Amino acid sequence: MKWYHIWENKCRKHIEDFHENGKQNKNDEACHLCYKIEESDVLQRFKAFWKILTKAEESIIGYNRKTIILLKTIIEYWEETRKKGNRILDKKLIKKVLHILRYRECPRYRERSLIGMMSIILDECVINKKMDEDDGEVNHMLNKIGGCDEIALY
Repeated sequence: MKWYHIWENKCRKHIEDFHENGKQNKNDEACHLCYKIEESDVLQRFKAFWKILTKAEESIIGYNRKTIILLKTIIEYWEETRKKGNRILDKKLIKKVLHILRYRECPRYRERSLIGMMSIILDECVINKKMDEDDGEVNHMLNKIGGCDEIALY
């Protein structure tokens, strides 16, 4: 997965140069140290989104403040476009979220599949604002993702 290997090298270099060696380096948007999370920033819908996403793709292990802000922007944008009758989600924003998450290893799914998976979860988070982290909701979403033809493993 080309983008994952680029992300991994960039992340490793940023941590080594900026946080360990003290060199001046521009901030890496995926860095969990540069963009620490305030618990008050984390919305309930984000927690539900996160639980579903990490169960669907187990290699995803972390996020930061940038991730939360970007997802909040995507959800607000999507709510507005749905009010206007438009169901088009900006895939570029979702792709950006995908690139600022932290990973334990190379994901099992292709980039396009991960974007589709995140779109399905986000759509449910927007439609069902009361979505929570209970196992019934999570299992429902995992079944919905598993039944989608666009989601393919490598």
